[in-house]
Amino acid sequence: MTTMTDAAPEGHEVSVPGISDETYDRLRRQASLHHRSIEDEARKLLDEATAAAEEVNFADVIRERFASGGGLADLEFPTRNNPARWAEFGS
Repeated sequence: MTTMTDAAPEGHEVSVPGISDETYDRLRRQASLHHRSIEDEARKLLDEATAAAEEVNFADVIRERFASGGGLADLEFPTRNNPARWAEFGS
């Protein structure tokens, strides 16, 4: 079991227990490629991941999902033959 612990410049500390050896090795290699420490690389990845999550516009996500199926404009709605009425709940 590998654990990453680091104190960021702001003084916050994060511990992530249970990181697999493979994940830790990939992070170490990626940090080396970017000439950063493992902790700096982890901070950078967390910053990017959380910033991307804030930029999600769910209306756009829903619009895109419906657009892939033809959108709402292609739906055919049946005409209503009877006027709307109140529901009756009897005893």
